[in-house]
Amino acid sequence: IEISYFVSYPHIIMDKDTNKPSGALYEFIQEHIAPAMGDTFTWDKSPSPVPRQISALKSQKTDAVALLAFSPDRAKSFSYTDKPFYLGKSGIAFKSDASIQTISSVKDLYGLKIGYAKNTFITPFMRDKGIQFDMVGTANFLEINTRKLKVGRIEGAYSPDQAGLLYIIKQEELGDSIKVLKLPEKEASFHVVFNKSATEQTDRYNKAFKKVNGTGLYLKILGKYLDVSKL
Repeated sequence: IEISYFVSYPHIIMDKDTNKPSGALYEFIQEHIAPAMGDTFTWDKSPSPVPRQISALKSQKTDAVALLAFSPDRAKSFSYTDKPFYLGKSGIAFKSDASIQTISSVKDLYGLKIGYAKNTFITPFMRDKGIQFDMVGTANFLEINTRKLKVGRIEGAYSPDQAGLLYIIKQEELGDSIKVLKLPEKEASFHVVFNKSATEQTDRYNKAFKKVNGTGLYLKILGKYLDVSKL
């Protein structure tokens, strides 16, 4: 099964030494789902942008994409797996001593400089024109923005999936100096997605997911990368 992916900490990580994918989702698919399916996954040699992956799925140039958030429109074109392996929750990292304690309204963020990335998905809550973004143009925006937050160049660092922030905070050993606040919006269902003709593969995946207790197993694997109690 040919599978495409993009870097999304800690689900998919590019190993700096081998230049190959790793991370919680890679481990989940390779070591648990694939054996339970009786299949082998062949991962692309490098990550690719989501629009390119969607195009490849539509044209059936690839069999699957490792991570796509569910949307009704996408579900018309692709074969989504029955259950999400993870529910993504958006969040913003602040310094631990910042006065903001909770986020209940978008107005709570007015006047704050929030770090994010250019040309990257923004969850509905954060699309308000009153939010002041400070955008970076590199794939490692989470590391960059967390460091900018640490030295006071921005007031907050946003991510559509707070797991990425928690992972970077752990990697940078910033647990005492940085806090992550959840945003008051709906969770996003993260799925492995197949092209429309891959119905047999999708069925085998669904059976394998049930067999390995995919939801509980994924959280267990994710616990190697971050404190899941903070999600």
